[in-house]
Amino acid sequence: MLFLFMDSSLVNLNNLGFGSEFLIAIITVLGTIIVAMASSYLTYRYTRKMQLEAEWRKDKIRYYGELLNSITELLGDPEDRNKAFGQFAASANIITLIAPQEITDVLFEFYYNWQIKYRIDISKMATEKIDGPTEPTNEEWVKLQILLLKQLVLSIRKDLRISPKDNHKTFKFRLRSPISTLE
Repeated sequence: MLFLFMDSSLVNLNNLGFGSEFLIAIITVLGTIIVAMASSYLTYRYTRKMQLEAEWRKDKIRYYGELLNSITELLGDPEDRNKAFGQFAASANIITLIAPQEITDVLFEFYYNWQIKYRIDISKMATEKIDGPTEPTNEEWVKLQILLLKQLVLSIRKDLRISPKDNHKTFKFRLRSPISTLE
């Protein structure tokens, strides 16, 4: 016997002409509706997550591109080096907000080596010419910068999930500017 509670009274469904098949049909319909709603919700969440990740990746590519362009400017005309350091610093600050620590560590080691090489006083950078050599000439310094750039680019590619994965031993990278090339 099937019973249904309505208005605090017990109603026998069998007396109303409804059998167990009716109850099974109702449960099946309700179950189907619940599963469909849950499936729709999960599909929406997954699609939205993928859209957000694609937008975030697009933004990261733009910021990483700006960073590499600012590094390219450092290799450019020595007369424009103060401006190039300003652009690099601005790009590095943005990267600090969005990039994993692996990237920021390499980035700031790269920046620190440029500061040492060109004896940059950050507080005077915007107003005075840089006092120091105009072109990187120290062979060890250049090799270190090339290694750091390689690490930086590999870390960026890893963060962007470039596939297939890069081989650190065979990966080659050249940073070119109109005046010089680091390779």
